[in-house]
Amino acid sequence: MEKISNTRKIFEFYNDNYDKKELVPDKKFIEDHQYFYIEINNAIVAMVGIQDYYNKIAEVYQLVVVKEYRRKGIATKLIKELEDYLRGKNYTKILTWIITDNIPSLFAAIKADYLIEGLARGNLENTNVYLLGKQL
Repeated sequence: MEKISNTRKIFEFYNDNYDKKELVPDKKFIEDHQYFYIEINNAIVAMVGIQDYYNKIAEVYQLVVVKEYRRKGIATKLIKELEDYLRGKNYTKILTWIITDNIPSLFAAIKADYLIEGLARGNLENTNVYLLGKQL
């Protein structure tokens, strides 16, 4: 897992690989977050953004894996490494939002010991999302 701060490269990755184009982050959003990625054969295959939520709690944004690399454990590896990184920075909890109809991501989060903490109705372009959390 590596950290990236190149705004253009981050935007291009999401624009090329995000299934929900309306949720591709804009430049301001990108500048307000930290992004990490996994690279295979000199190509970025997965990326995730995080921000400080409050009081040593991190919020995860927009985990995206290139289609041909999905269901190969790459997202799991990226999140595990991100959790280890956050523990090293003395974070105590990690939060994430998952769209309710994204069943594969929801099952992956629950399998990784994230607990559903809430439901936001009509959030994110009138879509329902679960709030999940995990103590670090």
